[in-house]
Amino acid sequence: MKTSYRFSTALLALWVGLPLPLAASETEVVNLTLVPGWQAEDGTHVAGLAIALAPGWKTYWRSPGDSGIPPLVDFSRSTNLAKGTLEFPAPTTFDINGMTSVGYTSDVIFPLLLTPEVADSPMHVEAHVMLGVCKDICVPFEITVAADLLAGIPYEGTSASELRDALTARPTPSDAALTCQTEMTASGQTLTTHLTLPASDAAEFAIIELADREIWVSEAQTTRQGDALTVSVSLEHVGGHGFTFDPATLRLTLLTGPTALDLTGCD
Repeated sequence: MKTSYRFSTALLALWVGLPLPLAASETEVVNLTLVPGWQAEDGTHVAGLAIALAPGWKTYWRSPGDSGIPPLVDFSRSTNLAKGTLEFPAPTTFDINGMTSVGYTSDVIFPLLLTPEVADSPMHVEAHVMLGVCKDICVPFEITVAADLLAGIPYEGTSASELRDALTARPTPSDAALTCQTEMTASGQTLTTHLTLPASDAAEFAIIELADREIWVSEAQTTRQGDALTVSVSLEHVGGHGFTFDPATLRLTLLTGPTALDLTGCD
């Protein structure tokens, strides 16, 4: 329901005005650590946010479902950092209060791809992280983690191996062609996508995202006929007015058990 989306948006806005963020050691529910990682051959520094959850607690993926809260990271207090990108391992689905959410039910590492402003110079990375965690209730947290990352750090150690596993666990890009059809409804549009993809023995769960976050996207309905997969969602603008979207910005993630496919753009 759109009300859940609006609630999440309002909650994220409130976070910005909260006082001092929690340090990682100040909560027994969730603990964050910045994994230093290594510097890749192209100069990008591969680091990670390691999220440790208390038993029974869950956290969310970038598109968490109507009842979830997506993680956000602010790098603005970092130095010698031109760009920071938050990456996500393939998530899973779970039920909270009768609603399907998308995220993680145990500890997880979010890879960070960091581009320095000045190559071959150290970076001070300060990540102000806003995320939601849920058990019987949902709680928003703000946590700041920081580290000085030296240029030329090699790939080594257990933490680097775990970070490499998190990178490998990201949804796999697919070049399968997507076609899209839209139909106007009383409150917005119905979007139907078609693609040809071999069926999997695992249950399939599809998630459609649009670049415009003011457009609410419902939980997807999927149907199959052999290798033909159809994914349908309802679209509504959170402001209640008409809208258009660029099909090239559409992103479809297909979860199939522990793995996932990542498809972008449709005709």
